[in-house]
Amino acid sequence: MHFGLTDEQLLLQESVRRYASEMLPPNRLRALFDAGRGFDAGLWEGAAKLGLCGLLVPEEQGGAGLSLLDQALVCEVLGESAMPG
Repeated sequence: MHFGLTDEQLLLQESVRRYASEMLPPNRLRALFDAGRGFDAGLWEGAAKLGLCGLLVPEEQGGAGLSLLDQALVCEVLGESAMPG
């Protein structure tokens, strides 16, 4: 039995990690938190374009049809990057 991540899951993590590092350099992250809003629509628009907002939605309804584990991997990376929202 294999308990590691699949190549697709590793690619998903890396894609999200790359997005977060490009969109949330430390100075921008600091400015977002100092502003006190706790949300940035532009960040979530970008995440939606990557398909992150529809990971669990079935493919026949326009989503990615992925698993809860896949969603957890994305949430883990977004948490590592301290993405507000």
